[in-house]
Amino acid sequence: MQVEIVSALIGAAVAIPAAGVAYAVGRHQAAATVSAARTQAEASHKQWRDNARRSAWLAFIRAADELSMSASKMFRGDLAYAPPIQEEIARLFERLADVEFEGPGEIYALARETQKNVARRIALATVAGPMVAAQRNLTLKVAQARRDIALTGSINAPREATRILEARDDLIALAGERVTIAGTSPPEYLVDSTLAALGPFMQGGDPAHRSALASVAQGFAQLAASTFAAAPAIVAQAHRSLGECGFDGNEIGCLLFSAASGAVPAFEEEFERLRESFNGGRAEFLREAERHLDEPLPVPH
Repeated sequence: MQVEIVSALIGAAVAIPAAGVAYAVGRHQAAATVSAARTQAEASHKQWRDNARRSAWLAFIRAADELSMSASKMFRGDLAYAPPIQEEIARLFERLADVEFEGPGEIYALARETQKNVARRIALATVAGPMVAAQRNLTLKVAQARRDIALTGSINAPREATRILEARDDLIALAGERVTIAGTSPPEYLVDSTLAALGPFMQGGDPAHRSALASVAQGFAQLAASTFAAAPAIVAQAHRSLGECGFDGNEIGCLLFSAASGAVPAFEEEFERLRESFNGGRAEFLREAERHLDEPLPVPH
C-alpha cells in the first residue's frame, strides 16, 4: 500500500512540472494564435485602409487633372466659365474633403496645395481667356486681310481687309498711349459708371469668389476709366473700327483693355508659371501617395 502511495506521489510530483510545461506550451500556442489573428486583422485593416485611401487619392488627383485641363482650355478661349466648370470645381472640393477624411495629414496638405494651384489657374483663365480669344480672333482676321490684299493688290483690296488693318492700327495707336494712360487719374464718376457696367461680371461668378471678382472689376474699371480720360479720341476710333469689323461688344472691350494695358503677355507668363507650380505640386502628391501605398496610383506621372 505504501508502495502504491509512494508511486502515486512520485507520479504526482512528476505530473506537476509536466502539467506546468503543458500549460506553458498551451499558453504559448494560444498567444501565438492570438498574435496571428491580430496580425491578420491588422493586415486586413491596413488593406482596407489603403484601399479607401487609394480610392480617395485617385479620385482627387483625377478631379484636379480634369479641372486643370479645363483651365487650359479656358485660358485659350476655347471654354467659357459656365455651370460645367462650376460642377468640376465643386467635385474637386468634394474629393479634397474625402482626402482629408482618409488622411494622413501630410497627404491632405499636399492635396490642399494642389487644389489651390488649380484654383489660381481657373481664376486667371476666367479673366484672361476672353482677352486671349479676342486677340486670337483679331490675329486671324489680320492674317486673312493680308492674304486678301496680297491676292488683289493694295489698290483693289477688299474694304473688309483694309478695315481690319485700320482697326489693328487703331489698337497699336492706343497701345502707344500706355504711359499717358498709366499717369492719368480718372474722375470718380467715370470709374463708378464703368463699375456699374461690370456688375453682371461680379454677380455672375461663384459667390465664394465674389470679393476676388470685385477686386478684378475694380482694376478693370480703373484702367478703363483712365484710358477713356487719357485718349478719348483714339478709344472712340478703335471702338468704331472694331465694330465695323464684326467684333462683338465683349471682344471690343477685351481688345481695348489689352491694347491699353499690355496685359496678355503678362497673363500668359503667369499662367505658365502656375502650370509649372501645379505640375510640381501634383508630382509631390503622387510621390507621397506612393510612399504610403504598395503601388503607385494609376495616373500619368
